[in-house]
Amino acid sequence: MANKAQPQSDAEIDPELEKRVDGIMAPGAKKVVDTPLVDKLPDDDDAVITVRKIVVSADQPTEPAEPNLPQSSAPAVPDDLLQQIDAQDDSADTAIVVTKKSPQPVVIPVSSVASYQDEPLLPIVLPNAEPKPAIDKLYPTVFPKKETSGEKLLKPVASSPTRLDDAVTDAAIAAITASDSDELLAAEDAKTAIAPVVNKPSLLGRIFKRKLLWLLIIVLLSAVLAIPSTRNTVLGAVIKRSLTVVVMDGKTSKPVSAATVSVAGVSATTDASGKTVIKVPFGSRKLTITKQYYRASEANVTVGLGTLAPVVAAITATGRQVPITVVNSITGKPVADVELTVLKTSAKTDSKGKATIVLPTVGISTGGRVTATGYNDAAITVQITGDEVAGNTFSLTPVGRIYMLSNENGSVDVVKKNLDGSDKQTVLKGTGKEDAATTTLLVSRDWRFAVLRSQRDTPQPALYLIDTATDKVTTFDSGDTAFTTIGWIGHSFVYDAVRNSVPASQSGHEIVRSYGADKQQLNQIDQGLVDGDTTNYAYQGFYNFFIISDQLIYNTQWYVSGVKDIKDKTVAIRGAGDSGQNKKDYLQIPASGVGYIQAAQSGVRVISYAAYNYDVGKTSFYQFDGQTAATSASVTQATFNKTYPRYMISPSEKSALWDELRDGKSAVLSGSTSSSSAATPIAAFSGFTAYGWYGDNYVLLAKASVLYIAPADGSKAPVKVSGYYGVGQATGNGYGNTN
Repeated sequence: MANKAQPQSDAEIDPELEKRVDGIMAPGAKKVVDTPLVDKLPDDDDAVITVRKIVVSADQPTEPAEPNLPQSSAPAVPDDLLQQIDAQDDSADTAIVVTKKSPQPVVIPVSSVASYQDEPLLPIVLPNAEPKPAIDKLYPTVFPKKETSGEKLLKPVASSPTRLDDAVTDAAIAAITASDSDELLAAEDAKTAIAPVVNKPSLLGRIFKRKLLWLLIIVLLSAVLAIPSTRNTVLGAVIKRSLTVVVMDGKTSKPVSAATVSVAGVSATTDASGKTVIKVPFGSRKLTITKQYYRASEANVTVGLGTLAPVVAAITATGRQVPITVVNSITGKPVADVELTVLKTSAKTDSKGKATIVLPTVGISTGGRVTATGYNDAAITVQITGDEVAGNTFSLTPVGRIYMLSNENGSVDVVKKNLDGSDKQTVLKGTGKEDAATTTLLVSRDWRFAVLRSQRDTPQPALYLIDTATDKVTTFDSGDTAFTTIGWIGHSFVYDAVRNSVPASQSGHEIVRSYGADKQQLNQIDQGLVDGDTTNYAYQGFYNFFIISDQLIYNTQWYVSGVKDIKDKTVAIRGAGDSGQNKKDYLQIPASGVGYIQAAQSGVRVISYAAYNYDVGKTSFYQFDGQTAATSASVTQATFNKTYPRYMISPSEKSALWDELRDGKSAVLSGSTSSSSAATPIAAFSGFTAYGWYGDNYVLLAKASVLYIAPADGSKAPVKVSGYYGVGQATGNGYGNTN
């Protein structure tokens, strides 16, 4: 049990409490309060609040003092001051008794009060009542204290006590007893009150109620769904089904494209086959079909739970039906899903590139426009006739830009044009200082970037990157350097740089580099080695560059200036990635005595080598097949007496394009990169040369400085694109200038 609260004799009495006690005392009474209520209570059932006894001075009159105020004006007793004094007998000497129900406090006359010595504190027990939250800190609630034997109570001194038996006192005590007894009885009744018993339904009862609820729901739904009108309303709000509608011309039975189909406030447009799919609510609905120069048509459709059959509707034209055909300008093949717009009406071509558009019968022809994804828009003039005429067959050019050199304006400019040669735009204006012998333009396989080698405003040619997405031009290498353009590996441009400002006796005279166009970053692939001093030294050089399967293939060679032994050196057939990664020597031979090395790309992925040794007077032959390099008996000196084409690889690397002489005439062919034996003629015996690819479906050809485009399968003759500035045979892997 927790410790009881102890009196605090040195503490000051609560001024608020003192004031409120003063308010209920009769005039003339004198009080002495030594100790206030303690401000902290224990948390158990035996808690009590103690106060010092109240002593009234003995020199007061012995007769009871009458209250100065009439009873009707006596101050009200606050509820929180009502307490019950638990005494051992009735012989209290002096007390101010504050009760709940008393209309006026009772003051015992001084003459009737005996004097007491200091005795232990008198326990004051509060009634068993609920605490009042608003004042529970100032006047805490205390539960009744249990009676214990040996409780030390107030004891009278030897003098004879005066009995408190006057009429006023008796009345006050009776009032207190009656009031507190009522409250105690009420509290005891509340304690012993029996909580009402709540009967919980059994498990079977709960299950029965649930089943009954679901049964009622099912019955209600069944009743609603049994009536067609309510069924359609309810299901239509939550169920929508896809309905296929096909619109046909009532006269020609051909599909009607671009017709508007409307059901229940939802609309859709028919495609080139006259079909559309629309979401329709459950139930019976009205379907409406409209199109310019056609009579509107209506029909009732019912959407149920069963299989929905397509709705085929015929509409009647009010104008003339004009047949139109659209083809690809390069391949001549039909173009599907082309939208034709003429006189505020439209139509779409089917898989055969055909469409019928209804036009008013006014005039002979009218203007229009054709558009399709992946093609340039084109303006057209439509002949208003119901017959199929050549004048109503239109061609569309695929979207694309070709970058080329042009000196049409007197300077060597970089220009771009559409695939049909239209819409010429200048990308980089020439300075007039360009040298035809050193100017080249090489474009990456996807036409995303281009590199120009040109002597524009410097004594030596510089290298410029052109970003075809923005046409931004960036100079990435320049100076007193001889640049050899090698070509593209993806978006990395590979080239060889010989620095004239760096002597051959010093490292860095020759460097093989790449420029990463995406990150605009220079990378070193290889650098020539040097051995010796400035007078007698050996230096390493790089030659015969090829790009095979996105790998740079080249050979090294050593040269001696003065007197220098190179017996410990080797010559290698070497390969490396676009940034110098995965560098390896496929073949090494002693460098001593090697005078020169010949190389020829004798196949799409095959390189033949011949190394002549002066010391032994013998030529050794080797071959690289794309993966390994070794001595080859099939390679002879005759191998190098032939002219081999420059193979241009398609963006997907599945096909190659090249040209070769047949019967003294140039022929352009394409074939698989795995084997060039099964070649497909693109433009045989016509004098064309290969220029490059545009995607995997089109090839670019050149003839007398005129650029042409043709389908990659050779199904159609080349179509002229534009004239361009031819500066001789381009070198390197990429698509660029040739004449």
